[in-house]
Amino acid sequence: MKNTRLLVECLNNLVLKFLFLKEKKSSKKYFFIFPILSAIVLSVISILIADSIVPVYPSSVSSLSPSSFTINNTSQYVDEFGYFYVLGEISNDSEESLVNITLKAKFLDSDGRVLGEYFRNPEISVINPNEISPFEIIYLDPSTSEKVKNFTIATNFQIADKQDTKPEGLFIESVNSRLDFTGFYYINGKIKNEGIKNANNVTVVATIYDKKGNVIGITKSVTEPFVIPSGQTAAFGLAVTSKSSTFKISDFSLKAYSSEYLSHTVTTKKITE
Repeated sequence: MKNTRLLVECLNNLVLKFLFLKEKKSSKKYFFIFPILSAIVLSVISILIADSIVPVYPSSVSSLSPSSFTINNTSQYVDEFGYFYVLGEISNDSEESLVNITLKAKFLDSDGRVLGEYFRNPEISVINPNEISPFEIIYLDPSTSEKVKNFTIATNFQIADKQDTKPEGLFIESVNSRLDFTGFYYINGKIKNEGIKNANNVTVVATIYDKKGNVIGITKSVTEPFVIPSGQTAAFGLAVTSKSSTFKISDFSLKAYSSEYLSHTVTTKKITE
């Protein structure tokens, strides 16, 4: 399972790096097909559709204006295999919806030398004004991860055309959570499709925060069923299985997306009973 995930991350970074450097533009239309049971398959599908990302010229985090695009609530850790993780949130502070977003992390040693560069998309592909998306970037060289002392993050993105924007047609309701005796933390709830069209491939993303407000985990799952007709409701269930994270949870936020819609963001305090 671990090797599969690392292979997925390597492929993702290779594809995104090629796109970032070549700056090719593609007008291909694409959509996500999310299976019900496997988060790994979700990651593989994201790689398979990555070649339809339309890159633009490299920019800083605050590229539209001095206060349009920011990186917040970052945290980092090295796992038991020696891989260096960076988690955080990207915030759209502009008045435009943003799409085709790529994050480029540059990892530095104590002398400021570049040890490596890795690329990743945020979890939410369309970020509306004043909305956020979590992200996770992995430094994939365990032999040098102990040398990482700092990192920088830059972004590529496009301003969404009208056909690429997504209205808030999904509504998250009936959220509950619990910590079980094994140390796993479960989040359950329901999503209603308030749009006029069917919502296809509905996925829920949970961002996990510690008491300082930093992102310490990200998990996602599709709803059951994953197609929600207009006016109907579907259930979802998420699990945080890293025990090193579950006991640090203070809050979590939920955001859902489909091929057609986004949801509002729901932030909830951890329930320990």
